[in-house]
Amino acid sequence: MKKEAEQILRESQERYRAMADALPVLVWQSTTDKLCNYFNKVWLEFTGRTTERELGNGWADVVHPGDLRRCSTVTLPLLTGANPLSWNTVYVIPQASTPRYSTTARHNSAPTGPFLAMGAA
Repeated sequence: MKKEAEQILRESQERYRAMADALPVLVWQSTTDKLCNYFNKVWLEFTGRTTERELGNGWADVVHPGDLRRCSTVTLPLLTGANPLSWNTVYVIPQASTPRYSTTARHNSAPTGPFLAMGAA
């Protein structure tokens, strides 16, 4: 029974990642420890960075310093299940033709625990 549940969870995570990678927007997620643990292919292509470099707080290196505090502060209420939030973020990416994106974050519940799912377009 436990192995079956683990297999179902693994397949669900694979479907999520495949869907997120297929979206034409930046997608990332964070668990309630406030550290990012997933970035889709579009995010990695946009930033020109690796997953390993972005994990945890590495993503903060590409957010404009003037927006970083707001990005971090605005998502904290979501950790307790607040309604979805939206805000604009400027990314510091030399090759980006459009550095400003509208970001939306939502609190989600999952069998592995709550997490934040965020996307920018």
